[in-house]
Amino acid sequence: MLKRKPFIVCFAALLLMVLAPWGGRVEAAQTFSSPPLLKINEYAVLFTGPVSPFIDSAGRAQVPLRSVGDLLGAQVTYFPQGRSATIALNSHLLTVTLDSKQIRADGRTYTMDTVPMLRNNAVYIPIRVLIDRLQVNGTYHNGIIELQDRRYMRSIPPLTSDWSGRFAAYQTARALDVRSYHLTWNADTAQGGRWTGKLQVTARNISRNTLSNDLKYFQPIVQYADGSTQIGFDSAHTPTAVPPGALVNVTWTLEGTKSPQYILLRNYA
Repeated sequence: MLKRKPFIVCFAALLLMVLAPWGGRVEAAQTFSSPPLLKINEYAVLFTGPVSPFIDSAGRAQVPLRSVGDLLGAQVTYFPQGRSATIALNSHLLTVTLDSKQIRADGRTYTMDTVPMLRNNAVYIPIRVLIDRLQVNGTYHNGIIELQDRRYMRSIPPLTSDWSGRFAAYQTARALDVRSYHLTWNADTAQGGRWTGKLQVTARNISRNTLSNDLKYFQPIVQYADGSTQIGFDSAHTPTAVPPGALVNVTWTLEGTKSPQYILLRNYA
């Protein structure tokens, strides 16, 4: 069990521009679920295109460099001939190589028990290599990754605009802590990327009050690859009354005509 260990994170927009063009289409019949579950400040990050964080064959959580970089900020330089990337953050420097267990951090060599990898033309890196290197505060416990720093999440338009303020007034939403999720969708690429999906989330009432039907304000935020956003989806939840400490299951029907880049849910743990 890991507690309060620093994480390192990276920005990989430059990296992915070298590897492959971003904004690829949503593939048909995709499924994503926790663990792992990535939380950054008060947001649960449920999807990071093209593939959400996942557990690899070595049992390690892998997170996308581009997405974590977008959310937390860093500088990355990619070297295509060596298939390696240097990642700078908080006056630290990390070098990783695809499919290699060897890393360099601040001039020293370390060995991991798994490797960075490509999935759907995006680079993913194990959480283990993000620990103890770049002074990013966070925890990783039972498949839940929690990063805390008020500088994070500033590059996502819904979080730097009036969208965020719309949620601040809803005390019911503030009472819910996301614990797990399951996301499925189907895409019809012949119809210009049109897709439909279902998002199921289990959350705990962390307030001292019993919650009622105001749970409809517990809404996902979808940011598309072109930077546009969408909020407001039909939802259903049971039971209608949620006592303090109890769990509630909420299901949304999602739909869109553009490739999602992020699916976020306001989380107040």
